[in-house]
Amino acid sequence: VINTSGKHIHLGTFTVEEDAAVAFDKAALIVRGDKAKINFQLANYLDAEGTIIIDKAVNDKLMEAQDPNRKIRAKPTKKTSGPGGLMGALFGAAGMDMGMDM
Repeated sequence: VINTSGKHIHLGTFTVEEDAAVAFDKAALIVRGDKAKINFQLANYLDAEGTIIIDKAVNDKLMEAQDPNRKIRAKPTKKTSGPGGLMGALFGAAGMDMGMDM
C-alpha cells in the first residue's frame, strides 16, 4: 500500500516480502521521484542513462486509482440486525438467555 494524494493504493498481494518491497519502491519512485524513501538502492531502478525505470504494471495501477470515474467496490459490512440486533451479533441470538436485562 502506498499513500498518494490522500489515497491509500493497494499494490497487490505478494507471497515474498521482497517482492512487496520492490513493488512499493517502484510505486514510490513514480509518485515521488528520486526523493522517494525506498527499501533498496536507487541504482536497482535506473537505466543505463541514470533515468528511473517506470514499471508499466505499477504505473497502470496508480493511474487507475487516480481515475475519478473509477467504480469503487463497497466493503461488506457485518450484519447487526435480525434476532437480537447488535446484542445478538455480539453474544449470539441466545444473548437474552445470558441473564441480561433488556
